[in-house]
Amino acid sequence: VDTDTIVTGITIGGAVRGIKNKFAEDFVALEYSGKATKQELLDRATGTNKLAAVDGDVVNGMMQAGETLTLLRKVEPVKTIIDDIVREARETLARAQSITV
Repeated sequence: VDTDTIVTGITIGGAVRGIKNKFAEDFVALEYSGKATKQELLDRATGTNKLAAVDGDVVNGMMQAGETLTLLRKVEPVKTIIDDIVREARETLARAQSITV
């Protein structure tokens, strides 16, 4: 049983697994309280990775930890999933050709 990490952002479509700390516990409490909009939650989370990773504030910053399994919205055949990945890659590469450095 994992008791050291917590997943934030599930209700707003951006699940992130992190080390359980004051920020993460407060965020999840607010997230599930229904008292904050999606934008308010996003605003609260903005900059918290830097706060922990760069500034060293491991109490008030988000410390990401490991993989987060995206919540499944539907079950699809593997062929469909691979076709979607290939299509998205082609679209991304086509857009990348217009980037100038």
